[in-house]
Amino acid sequence: MVSYVFVMISFMSMVMFLYTCMNMKYFFIEVNLNSGLMLMDMNMYFLIDWISMFFMFTVYFISGMVIFYSSVYMSEDKLNLKFLILVVMFVLSMNLMILCTNMFMIMLGWDGLGLVSYCLVIFFNNENSSSAGMLTVMTNRLGDAGLMLSIVLMVNFGAWSFNEINSEIHFMYMISLLILFGAFTKSAQMPFSAWLPAAMAAPTPVSALVHSSTLVTAGVYLIIRLQMMIAESMVKILMVLSIMTMFMAGLGALYEMDLKKIIALSTLSQLGVMMMILSLGKYEMAFFHLVMHAMFKAMLFLCAGAVIHGMNNWQDIRNLSLISSMSPFIMMMIMLGSLSLLGFPFLSGFYSKDLILEMMYLMNNSLILMVMILLSTLFTVMYSFRLLYFLTVNMKIGSMMNYQDSNEMNYAIYFMGGFVVILGCMLSWVYFSVPNFLVLGFSMKMLNLVLVFSGVFVFFWLSQLKLISEKKMFEFFSKMWFLDSLSSELFMKNFFFAFGYSKNIEMWIEEIGAKGISKEVENMSLNILKKQVTFMMMMILVMILFIMLFMEN
Repeated sequence: MVSYVFVMISFMSMVMFLYTCMNMKYFFIEVNLNSGLMLMDMNMYFLIDWISMFFMFTVYFISGMVIFYSSVYMSEDKLNLKFLILVVMFVLSMNLMILCTNMFMIMLGWDGLGLVSYCLVIFFNNENSSSAGMLTVMTNRLGDAGLMLSIVLMVNFGAWSFNEINSEIHFMYMISLLILFGAFTKSAQMPFSAWLPAAMAAPTPVSALVHSSTLVTAGVYLIIRLQMMIAESMVKILMVLSIMTMFMAGLGALYEMDLKKIIALSTLSQLGVMMMILSLGKYEMAFFHLVMHAMFKAMLFLCAGAVIHGMNNWQDIRNLSLISSMSPFIMMMIMLGSLSLLGFPFLSGFYSKDLILEMMYLMNNSLILMVMILLSTLFTVMYSFRLLYFLTVNMKIGSMMNYQDSNEMNYAIYFMGGFVVILGCMLSWVYFSVPNFLVLGFSMKMLNLVLVFSGVFVFFWLSQLKLISEKKMFEFFSKMWFLDSLSSELFMKNFFFAFGYSKNIEMWIEEIGAKGISKEVENMSLNILKKQVTFMMMMILVMILFIMLFMEN
């Protein structure tokens, strides 16, 4: 029932998007709370324009498909009702962040996303999910602190809303730095990238909703909304870090064997693409790629969940061959999502990603950054075909004997697959009412197509040389240049070692949390009680001595 309601809301949002985009209109709704606090406007503002409606369509449509999908996927779980409540709370938090222009209300939605995503990551309540949840929530709290500090600076100017700020240059520089810091942690940009692959410990429907289309894109959406507050001096930092994220994630996906982590690293790479084009000020292109990417990446996660569910939670791609024989439909959908990911002509990813790459070719960037962009695009092709190769060609007899297909889960995948095919072509005519004319030479125009075919050739060539499976390179690149160690193991083993909190994450969070506080209070009470008893004994002894002296006199 909830899934049908969400799908209806998504189509209503699509109608509003078409109306506001074609007529260039927007609606500004004000909810009067009080007359003011500390000379600041405390009213709630909701902005309904083509950006918010397009994003709401994406969020509600994917949420509806995920809830319908999870009714089968999570049917055997005793806490499936809790899962449904958490997903609805997540969507409501996302809704608050999308529509509000008041930074205080955005912060409530932003914080709600972090809290609910933590609850979803630790849903299975085992050691792996607890560790991943703690890494996720601690990294996101860093970004939350940055947003809180930016709100404190905005209070300086007597306004909570970002469209009312008109401040001095040095204050805008600080505000933009803090906002970018918050966006980078939420969107897992380098050096805060380790939490996104770790969060794959969550149930696969959570990954399809939270870690592909909503939570990780919240940072990109925030920068799009606050574009006028980003200082020009921060643009170069944004470009360099986003390109490094693309390069690192694409290279890491080539050495990953976990099905869900490969898709997560591809998400990380595409987030780098969005941040890269944002650094050039092309906010429309970044937002269009955000929506197109959300569609085919959520479908890829649902396909991965169908495979994992059918294989009884086995997700090593070396043991998932013959899936094309056991489930041709799922294999076809994985191939469709992978082709859209690498920008195959006339699929949804082509209309957004191809335009972004051509825009980058026009810019006068440094040679090093340009080479990294081309290599990152090449890596995208290579790890996409590597995934297809392991799922079809790399056969292992008997690896799929226990596979069980589910027709109910396939309905959601089929519906999303249709949108992956038609959405990019259909909406590009509405979205870009004035076409972007890019004057490129024939060789530069064909470069993207050359990268696709050369990526396939280079992958098979390297697989024959066995460079991708080389042990030392595998260890370095599969661990994201040891960012996961820097984010978790180094922090845990060194900072908390002196306090005896390094056994596991659950232990130290309990020791410094409510349990530790109660233990310390109990120890203090016992110490005070012992001192009181000692003091009372001394007083009794003094009284006895005083009585004895008094009796002698």
